[in-house]
Amino acid sequence: MQKRKLLKSEREKLNEYSKELCKKYFKDDEGNRFVLTATQAEIFSSVYFKLEPRVAVLTATQYGKSTVVAMAVILRSLHKRDDFILLGGSEKKARIIMDKVIQHLFDSKEIYKNLEYDHNESLEKLKHRKNRNYITWRRGGSIKILTANSNNTNAVKEAVTGEGGKNIIEDEASLIPDDLQGMIMRMLGDIEGTFLLKIGNAVYRNHFYKSVNSGRYETITVDWRKALKEGRYSKEYIEEMREEMTPDLFASFYECVFPNRDEIDENGYRYLFTDKLMENVFIDELTEEYKSDDKILGVDVGRGSDTSDFVVKLPKVLYLESSNNSKDTMTQVNEIKRINPKKCFVDDIGVGGGVTDRAREVVGKRVKGISWNEKAEDSKRFKNKKAENYWRMYEFLKAGGKIVRHKNWDELLEIKYKIATDNRIMIEPKDDMIKRGFKSPNTADAGALCFNIKKIKKSTLVIV
Repeated sequence: MQKRKLLKSEREKLNEYSKELCKKYFKDDEGNRFVLTATQAEIFSSVYFKLEPRVAVLTATQYGKSTVVAMAVILRSLHKRDDFILLGGSEKKARIIMDKVIQHLFDSKEIYKNLEYDHNESLEKLKHRKNRNYITWRRGGSIKILTANSNNTNAVKEAVTGEGGKNIIEDEASLIPDDLQGMIMRMLGDIEGTFLLKIGNAVYRNHFYKSVNSGRYETITVDWRKALKEGRYSKEYIEEMREEMTPDLFASFYECVFPNRDEIDENGYRYLFTDKLMENVFIDELTEEYKSDDKILGVDVGRGSDTSDFVVKLPKVLYLESSNNSKDTMTQVNEIKRINPKKCFVDDIGVGGGVTDRAREVVGKRVKGISWNEKAEDSKRFKNKKAENYWRMYEFLKAGGKIVRHKNWDELLEIKYKIATDNRIMIEPKDDMIKRGFKSPNTADAGALCFNIKKIKKSTLVIV
């Protein structure tokens, strides 16, 4: 028999009760009693009271949803002896809510005195042991983390079909593959008492998008405007994020707007350098106002039939200095010597390594070899050096930087990026781009190499 839908007044009473529970049991980062906002109370109630069997929570990033869900899971599993699985697309994602669980377990003696643990280990040691994957209560109930990726299908299937699979929290649900999600739903089936909560951002048009728009899920949505009213953001923070991000990323992570079907491909990639961005980027020639002796040179060394491209970055402009088909290492070294940059960055993979070594002998330490797979300076935000450099190039153009017109720069219009399963920005691999029918982006890569210089102000943006 289907449950009666709660009246608005009944739901409000439960939300107020949720606020009182949080004040009683939990503390914020300053050690004060935890005060839920109006929408946080809705999220808490959805978990603690299990008001609906299927819930989708779509919020602006850094709203605090993981903390709220963690507190609700603690009290539900403790009070009702329920078993919960915290499911993430990667181990790192799976740990986000569990880390919050561990943090708040020790806010109240009424909670941690009910923990089942090895009494040879002190509570203080348990509190600081961050690798805990499984928590149980003395009188029943548990919390377990599990990674939902293609390498862990059997473990997920086993857990979902067991007793622990009746209550599932999917963190960053949009990063869980559709095929694995389908298996989870088949395992849950139509079993009475099961509970599934999906939380995440509007990143991909996959199962999470369908859940948010299906009508079968209770949906709780909090965009930046609502979060601002609830005091979760400042106006200054929102403006900073708007400047830091591409418009489509800001729409996904703060507007809670899923990308249009034509904005994202089947693998989750979007175009970085859009037509709109590139409209006012080009100039016809390098005029006096742009000239400078402060030259930074990016060199993409050709492989096979590819050309070797030399791109110069001045403070306000990029231009293709030269391009050649020679396979002679000294030809490329002599080009670097002729251009005479203050700094030179060379694609160091394959034949580029030889150019780097010889150029350092001839030109000196101004030359540095770069591998695109190197760790990014801002490794929390970017998958590798390639993603970071291309993003800096994007920010340069967005801020008013120019490019001297040349047909080769059309390559930029084919550069794609996405948010990987570890929530870091990555650029579509060159091999995948070639499979789409486009040639190796030699000029674009040479341009991106110019942005290997450290930023004056390191970005504080981390997408979670």
